[in-house]
Amino acid sequence: MGPAGLVAHLCWVLLHLVQEVARHAGHLDVLREQLDGMTVLLSAGGGIRTRTPEGTRS
Repeated sequence: MGPAGLVAHLCWVLLHLVQEVARHAGHLDVLREQLDGMTVLLSAGGGIRTRTPEGTRS
């Protein structure tokens, strides 16, 4: 495998790693929402708000 093949392989490995981390972070977020009942909302202004199961916001 030449230098170009090695670079292509390393790019594929990095892309796969990022995809797996994002997938698992999403799974953990769903689990956290089930445990504490809080849903995190990102507002248009970039702020973070939370919502409880009753619908109240903070």
